[in-house]
Amino acid sequence: MFRGLAKRGYRAVMGPAVTEDPVRAWKGTTRPGLPVLRVMHVGDCSIRAMEHTHDFKAPVGYPKVMGERLLEQGVATEFAHYFAIMYEQLPDIERLKKVTKMSGAPDVVLVHTATTYQRRVILNSTPRINQLRVDTGRRFGRRIRLPYRLVLKPLVRAFGRHWNDYNGSELLDQFVERVQREWPDATVVLMPPFPFGWTYPTSWPIVDLLTEDYRAVADRRGLPFLQFTTLGDDNRLRCANGYNLNTRGSEIVGEELARWILAERAKPAAEPVKPAAEQRAA
Repeated sequence: MFRGLAKRGYRAVMGPAVTEDPVRAWKGTTRPGLPVLRVMHVGDCSIRAMEHTHDFKAPVGYPKVMGERLLEQGVATEFAHYFAIMYEQLPDIERLKKVTKMSGAPDVVLVHTATTYQRRVILNSTPRINQLRVDTGRRFGRRIRLPYRLVLKPLVRAFGRHWNDYNGSELLDQFVERVQREWPDATVVLMPPFPFGWTYPTSWPIVDLLTEDYRAVADRRGLPFLQFTTLGDDNRLRCANGYNLNTRGSEIVGEELARWILAERAKPAAEPVKPAAEQRAA
């Protein structure tokens, strides 16, 4: 069964209509005549809203909610995402600019990564294994929670391991320094992994150390540190893995983030967007 799923790949499950990653496709909520805030996101799959299990093609989660709430208050957003699941994948500035392709310097840079260090699995992530996990999750749909709790969790607890060693926050600190040097007027926001609904006993010490290191970098550099403790450990806000937020969880984070941006940054920093005719004339 599983071998057949892996051979068929994403298209067999998703169908031919799904051709573009929703995260790459979403560019924000720009509207002519409204001030626009350029928001750059550097982070992992926490950006997606995952209803049942981990899905690499799940839709945009809290950043889209953030953009919609800002738009309701008269502030449009230009949004760009750079995918990095570990500190070792944080890019240099030229690479960051090339991938994000923003129209100008970012006003806000959200750094939200490193969840994978606490992750405990039996098989390491490879393209084939990741595809198998996603395809299996899609086949089960909302029914995935029961086999996840009764079968997968006990197996991973007994035979799993942490494949990515956590070696401290030095690479995070260096990345923040590069960003601040390149865009001194940008507000760099450090967001540690979301609170977990549940995880394995060997994961909790990593989670605690990672969060404290995130906070220490923020304190040392005088940066905002946003931790969304209002999520609590409510599994109704998360998919089966106990971490990735579903639509409701994403709404909570997106709304809180929008309120924070409006209070701290958006209105004084945003620039009006010229109508298309004026842009062509210029």
